[in-house]
Amino acid sequence: ARRRMMRTRLMLPRPAGRTLLRVGNLGARRFQSSGARTDGFNDALPRRDVVFPIVTCSVLGCGLYYLAEEGKVKALVDGIEMNTDPNAWPTPKQFFSVTWPWVAGTVMMLFDSVACKFASTSDFKYLCTGALNDDLKATVSLCILAAPAEHSAPFVKAISETGALARINEIVHIYKSLPRDQHDETLTNACVIAAKAAADPSLRAQALPLQDFLWMMPSGSPQLYTAYGAEGVAHLWMDSSEALLAGNGVGLAAEHAAGSLAPSNYFNFVTIELASRLLNRFNEQKDLLLSTADSLEKRIELDILAAGQGSGRKTI
Repeated sequence: ARRRMMRTRLMLPRPAGRTLLRVGNLGARRFQSSGARTDGFNDALPRRDVVFPIVTCSVLGCGLYYLAEEGKVKALVDGIEMNTDPNAWPTPKQFFSVTWPWVAGTVMMLFDSVACKFASTSDFKYLCTGALNDDLKATVSLCILAAPAEHSAPFVKAISETGALARINEIVHIYKSLPRDQHDETLTNACVIAAKAAADPSLRAQALPLQDFLWMMPSGSPQLYTAYGAEGVAHLWMDSSEALLAGNGVGLAAEHAAGSLAPSNYFNFVTIELASRLLNRFNEQKDLLLSTADSLEKRIELDILAAGQGSGRKTI
């Protein structure tokens, strides 16, 4: 009687009324807990509560939005204290000095409004100039700037407007003179910003050349910054195909694309994926690369002949 009355009120035809009732009953059953299991399985499932993540993200966003006020970050950077003894446990202040830059950069990566506000402050300019020119504070500065720069092209442009890209390129060149076992997260963060600068055509005049990104892709085990080297090569190789071939860029991309995905080095997944995509782009332009390789080989042969027999043999 209820269904007949409801169908009469809604003026629905009989099949449509049955369909709506069936859908309504199905939806009601979906939102009700099933009583089929009595072993406590349903009670142990996590509650579908959205209050906690909303409150947590709001506290983080508002807290870092407050932190982006004038003078807040500069005071923290000036009071940084690093643990110089690897055998000693860090003090609470040293632990805080390591933790807060990573948290600040991550939250600015998640909340564009925080990053935009921070980019308009004098503290941002201080990170890109004064702090970046200090050996100790440069580590903190790059840790804060790398995360939002990796996901925001306007943030990279804001960094370039302060003239910081020249100093970031200099940091990469300083690390190039050191053995690879002495490279740390400071170089990785610098490579992040350098790769994002190469991705913007308007900033390529200030970015690193192709040879530096090929250096980030060493033969053998990949480094933490190898993925960003592949990203930089992907943006620059079409304009410097001769430099790509002379620097063995195709061979390096093929080597990293064939890397192992064993559980011991599973972090190489991103490097393998980017190298594989780069190798596919090389295959798409195979004719161009082959013609460039022929002209480059002939030019090198002429240079060897012009050098004379006194220069000795060279393996190319």
